[in-house]
Amino acid sequence: MTTRRSALIVWLGSLGAAGFAFLAQMLIIRSFSPAQFGVFQNAFSIAMLIFNFAAQGIGEVLMRRQGDLQPATGIKAVCVMAVPAILAGIGWILLGRDDDLLTSLAVFLPFLVAQFMLLMGMVAFQVRGASAWIAIWPVVQQAIRLLAICGVILVGGSLLAVPLAWTVCLLLPGLYGVVVLRRVMSSAPRHADVDPSVSSIAFQGLPFGLSHVVEFAQLQAPVLLLMVLVGPTEAGLAGGCMVIIQGLLLLPIAVYCRFLRARFHVWDVNDHRRVSVVVTRGVISMFLIATAVSAVLWPLSGWALELLFGAEYRTAGGFFRILLLTLPVWFAAIVVNTPLVSRKLAVVRLVFNITSLLIVAVVSLLAAGSLGEDAVAWGMFAAQAFLLTAGALVIAFKYGFHLRFPATPVADSKETSDG
Repeated sequence: MTTRRSALIVWLGSLGAAGFAFLAQMLIIRSFSPAQFGVFQNAFSIAMLIFNFAAQGIGEVLMRRQGDLQPATGIKAVCVMAVPAILAGIGWILLGRDDDLLTSLAVFLPFLVAQFMLLMGMVAFQVRGASAWIAIWPVVQQAIRLLAICGVILVGGSLLAVPLAWTVCLLLPGLYGVVVLRRVMSSAPRHADVDPSVSSIAFQGLPFGLSHVVEFAQLQAPVLLLMVLVGPTEAGLAGGCMVIIQGLLLLPIAVYCRFLRARFHVWDVNDHRRVSVVVTRGVISMFLIATAVSAVLWPLSGWALELLFGAEYRTAGGFFRILLLTLPVWFAAIVVNTPLVSRKLAVVRLVFNITSLLIVAVVSLLAAGSLGEDAVAWGMFAAQAFLLTAGALVIAFKYGFHLRFPATPVADSKETSDG
């Protein structure tokens, strides 16, 4: 199977998973009160922040170390990372004195265990390069979550029963994911005689975990900033625009963050030329694709928002058009930042992500008086332009820019896996 066909399969799988997730969210909104949904969504967001911090970074280390790391050590490292993250989430809720939110978060914690088991399966498929499984795995998860919601609603259960139902229904696929990862790791080549310590793995995963948290926050930034600067109505309108943008972002995310992520870990060690070629071609192709998509949606922006979300969303057309202008830069920024997978470059990537989040906030605050809600959209443009420029400079410095693969195989680099 060619790389392009494999990438297309992964992207289609991501679209299918996003479709099931959208249906699940709409079903919850229609079946429960706004107040109930607000508490549920807040608890889910906090839980996912905990998951991104504690689990995603360790998942990166598992992909990079492969045969040098036993899955049991990775699980212990996740537990170590989860403790401060959970305490931080509880502390945030206690500051707001919201007992309902605290109860909801407690119900979500078992779901995070199942979610990490599923992540272990995804890591295994990424290490294998099994594009079909990389595509199917999130579709299965989201379909099961949708069916679990249907079951809770049919029996008249409360919204708090949803994460518990998710946990029970996802337990079996999660166990399968753990088994697959154990098999993959046991058959992978081993470079070190001693399994790394839990503290060492947690330390290596820390910058990755923090980066995933900041990236998640970036997608929530427009809604959160508009809630503070303008009001809930404008925040809701921006949320509708971001739903479409996040759906479009699935293309570079599926190809580079899912399908190629494990390969970037390998190429960073022994094939720098391949990283350069894949990134250079990716920047060009993703920028052109996003430009074409933006050009098609630009004249239809107001109509598309009204069709999907209702007549009141047509007024967000100007905000949406600025995001469409940002889209080509955003696509290319994802491509140049995804290969920053070594420990040192993970720290650099974290600094970039934090800086970009600050750029969004500063531009929004400074320009809100003159531009209103559009200031946040221009802040997103400035942030993504920074990420593209900074990431491209790092890629050029470490890997160079090339458009063709070498005629002969590239010799293994002398850099270590933590270079």
